[in-house]
Amino acid sequence: MAEAQITEIDVILVLYVHNRPGVLAKIASLFYRRGLNIRTLTVGTTHEVELSKIVVRVAGPEAELRRLVPALGNLVDVLSVELADAAAVRAQELCLVRVAAADRAQRDALLAAAGPFQPTLVDAGGDSIVLEVAGAPAAIELFIETIGRFPIVDMSRTGVTTMPGRRAPRMSDALPQSDGVRFGSG
Repeated sequence: MAEAQITEIDVILVLYVHNRPGVLAKIASLFYRRGLNIRTLTVGTTHEVELSKIVVRVAGPEAELRRLVPALGNLVDVLSVELADAAAVRAQELCLVRVAAADRAQRDALLAAAGPFQPTLVDAGGDSIVLEVAGAPAAIELFIETIGRFPIVDMSRTGVTTMPGRRAPRMSDALPQSDGVRFGSG
């Protein structure tokens, strides 16, 4: 008997939630209970201090992700959820990388390799260089792959952030939970 093919997809979820303690823990537990691993997570307050925006990048079985969206929308503190294909949405990420470069020749070689990504030189003290690059997640991955031949000492990535295809909800909108879930391409 042939096994059913499970389609894995990479998506970005944009959630607008009440800015309260414990909200992120409730949301993360839904991912955990479904066996989904969060690839990146960005959280911050919005133009309204009572409202936070959560941007989650996750890969997993398409059917499970489609079930996750309404479950997130059913949480009391979630005002809206938007699901977008990670490849289709305009997302940005920031990456800081510390690379060992003890002498001038190593530094020059590193900067030449990193040049096409237009990095910002954050620090060049001691025996290492810190580079900053911002761009689409795929560009960040390519940057890391490109400089991977140099000894990476440390790296920090912010996670993706994006603007959904519609305006952010306002606390005064009082969206009913059934209207809060939206499927879209970004």
